Amino acid sequence: PDGHTRYAGAPLAYTFGEIDGVKSFTVVDLDGEGEARISECEIAPLRPLRELRGTFADLIAKEADATAYYRVVLTDEEDVPDALAELRLRFPYIMQLIYDNTRTRAAAALSFDEDLPLRDPFTLFSEFYELQNGKPLSDEAKEVLTETIGEVFGHENS
Repeated sequence: PDGHTRYAGAPLAYTFGEIDGVKSFTVVDLDGEGEARISECEIAPLRPLRELRGTFADLIAKEADATAYYRVVLTDEEDVPDALAELRLRFPYIMQLIYDNTRTRAAAALSFDEDLPLRDPFTLFSEFYELQNGKPLSDEAKEVLTETIGEVFGHENS
């Protein structure tokens, strides 16, 4: 704040939270008279950190810097088989691949429910299924689930 104190920090970005950060180092030249000349030298990394966001189809067709380190955020609602391997053919330095879709946002919104052990197996599985698939069990699936729970736990718990 006052210009006299500096935090060295890491010389290169090492997390994707630093994508937009500019790294630099400070040079202090002291003359024999006690005067100091301070200058900033920006550090240009060999491979910058970048983020690619979009559907698999959009990203595989995208023109982008193939030399950067990437975090890839796929917005497809369904997981794409071998997405990382396919994308690495275009962007060989992918460091992270994550999904941002209805399922992942719902899962992130969950917090541990303390009454979880008190719920019956049918309710637990039904809620889990809806969370994972974005829709409730069909009537046919409910029947199969009821039969399966009855076989596994005994009919008193179904």
